[in-house]
Amino acid sequence: MKIEAERLKTTAELALANARRQLETTGQVTVVFGLLPCDNSDFAWLELPERLAPVMNDHSAKTLLFHYMRAVVNAVRATATVLVTDSWAGIPTEKHKQLAEENPEELERLAKTLVGMDAWEAAGLATRAEAICVTVQTPESALMLQQVYERSDQQILWGERIEQVMPQATFFGKTKMFGETVSE
Repeated sequence: MKIEAERLKTTAELALANARRQLETTGQVTVVFGLLPCDNSDFAWLELPERLAPVMNDHSAKTLLFHYMRAVVNAVRATATVLVTDSWAGIPTEKHKQLAEENPEELERLAKTLVGMDAWEAAGLATRAEAICVTVQTPESALMLQQVYERSDQQILWGERIEQVMPQATFFGKTKMFGETVSE
């Protein structure tokens, strides 16, 4: 059973608004994972306990956590997932934007070969920025909302908001919940 695109977009927007509010009031964003069971009733939500937050800074532990999440998604035959995290965002550089316009095939090839933020920065294709990231996925597509921010003098300065929609077939990385995954 397919889930309505508008319901997923609304869920993503609400999740982003909640994360922004939490960051402004506490200085942190709690990792939240939601899944929609196959009957498309209501999302079931799971918050990562604060004492486990360091898991998100350990590549191996984070890989295992997302592997477990994928197993749960498969076990309950979920039709959609939502992941809310505080992360590093790769902000496209002018070089990236030019390549996207002039040679999108090359950019797609690079997206499959450049692994991790360091590689994108080294290639001059992205700069690193703190961001709240909300990723909503179905077996068919993925929606990523990234809200870039900067911490300054006890306040949060909101930057660019990036929205990306893509087919699940072209979505990759450890947070991919449907279809085949590629190791990072």
